[in-house]
Amino acid sequence: METLKEKYYEILIRGGSLTGLCNLTAGYTGTPVAITLTTRTILRKSSDYTKELTEEYTKAFAFLDREDTVEDVKEMNRLLLSGEPFARMWTASRYKRINCGCFLEGKLAAVIDCPVLNGQVPEHALEVVKLASGAFTAALLMNRVISRKMSHPLQSYVAAVLCGESYDMDQMRNFHDSYVDRDIVWRVIWTAPKPSGGQKDLHDIVDLFCGLNSGFIYVGYKDGYVLLMDQAYEKNFRQFVALGKNTCYISVSEAFTDLQMLGKMLEMARSALKIAQLEGAREDVVRVERYKAAMIYLSGYRKPPAAVQENMLTDRIKQYDARHRSEYYETIKEWLLNDSSVSKVAGKLDIHPNTVGYRLKKISEIFAIDLHDCHVITELYLSLLVDLQNRRQEGGCGKTQRTGGDLVKETTDNGRSRR
Repeated sequence: METLKEKYYEILIRGGSLTGLCNLTAGYTGTPVAITLTTRTILRKSSDYTKELTEEYTKAFAFLDREDTVEDVKEMNRLLLSGEPFARMWTASRYKRINCGCFLEGKLAAVIDCPVLNGQVPEHALEVVKLASGAFTAALLMNRVISRKMSHPLQSYVAAVLCGESYDMDQMRNFHDSYVDRDIVWRVIWTAPKPSGGQKDLHDIVDLFCGLNSGFIYVGYKDGYVLLMDQAYEKNFRQFVALGKNTCYISVSEAFTDLQMLGKMLEMARSALKIAQLEGAREDVVRVERYKAAMIYLSGYRKPPAAVQENMLTDRIKQYDARHRSEYYETIKEWLLNDSSVSKVAGKLDIHPNTVGYRLKKISEIFAIDLHDCHVITELYLSLLVDLQNRRQEGGCGKTQRTGGDLVKETTDNGRSRR
């Protein structure tokens, strides 16, 4: 056992590889090993943990109706919900298993699972798994799959999904049966600190709000926080906006019911925020619905079509302005970003509304475009976003080529920016 302790320690000081811990534990127990969340979602498994075993583990509790198995499931769920410690044998399907809880400050955070093959329990296997629980808990903390602030099993599940750790999403049926209603409608809220705020201020606001509102949980992600909101509690979201509007940027996804969509919904919320910032939008909350068409287009092209890239309307207008000292580019930009409102454009540019109307008429005539045509407006808007992105990159330290994908997934390199 002392040798095993030393090897666990070596893995932890090198970064806490969950796969490494699984392989090491499997070698000492003589059986495949997996580390799972309390939702029974497999995070990592040893190299000899076969596909068949994974599927068995995923489905055994959901479909078997033998009385003893049903009672085992009820007992396991009771322990998971209560956070009580356990290290024992469980019977399920044709395999038995050794299970041991990994605990964080007295609360169950994850489970070490060892299927027992051919009904034979290797000598000292249970003792090895008990010893491993401390090392696995430390590694889960180091990899941010669990957190000392996590008070609900769903937080661990969300963290695992966002970290790309989750292996078997089919086990959501077990999770729903134990923790949440199947018909819940969710939204993802993405928050990132404003320059005037800071990471600690944002954390304090998020932690306070979610602690007082049961319909919200949060996990840290990259440079901000992800809140998962039960839409039934959306009316309370206004409180969060009021608390955080001076401290953080806030973006909200569309509604969804399948938690497997969580990662995609988050990326859409992050992308919508980037586009809104390019526009200079000042609303307290950015909603994905407003920017969905732009994201669909921009994410669909690694590089815009040649016809768009080489003959972008915004470039043509800017070139005309440079030759004739006109101000059509600023006019059309403000018109696009201010709901096609002549009065708003006039206020932004400090000119008479009649002047705005005259300029829009001249833009239509000079460039032979119909500003009532949805296709023209779409091309203008998308080319404006690409132009704004290029200007931002040129003004910062990063350089980028003009590609639609850059607006959704920022990239930087050492090359020169191409116009």
